[in-house]
Amino acid sequence: MLTRSADNSRPTEAREVLDRSLEACLMRHWGRLCAVVEYRTDPKLLRRYGVEDLAQEVAVEALARRAEFVYQGEMAFVRWITTIARRISAEWARSRSIEIDPVRLTQTPGPGSNAVSPSCVPGQQATPRTQLAFHQDLQRLREALGRLTLKDREAVLLVRFEGYSIAEAAALMQCSYDAAAKRLYKGIQQLGEHLGAEA
Repeated sequence: MLTRSADNSRPTEAREVLDRSLEACLMRHWGRLCAVVEYRTDPKLLRRYGVEDLAQEVAVEALARRAEFVYQGEMAFVRWITTIARRISAEWARSRSIEIDPVRLTQTPGPGSNAVSPSCVPGQQATPRTQLAFHQDLQRLREALGRLTLKDREAVLLVRFEGYSIAEAAALMQCSYDAAAKRLYKGIQQLGEHLGAEA
């Protein structure tokens, strides 16, 4: 879209402003958050509650920590929400016997309750068709990631899904920068081949 500059002399291109609110960031990165939750959570919990239910728990925790949130870029947000997801996944693994209270969706959440307004939960406006497509894509991604070697999969998850730099991923995987970069490249290449073959 073209607009006129302040002095009306020449047209300028209007820039779309990125919504930096916590809710908008959660919606933009919802698929990535679901993938992180799926690969960092105990499979028994996933079978019992489902990926999106557990990802909504992470979103609720992020919304509760809204005071800490300062937008510093998309990748900084991904690292922040991933840190919350990993911490919560570790807590779930330690306290598997404790029943997780599912989030109740209500129009008017009361004080002190864990109920959340549907407008605050990412993806609530999705149609059944888009939800089905999302679940199918997530299943294809899960299967493709499962075909990678453990080291390659870890490199892809850390850098592409959790937002770590290659140097940070190398430190977490306890390998050299070059080894991490090779694992990432190989993993992405194989992931593309697996996903391309299924398309």
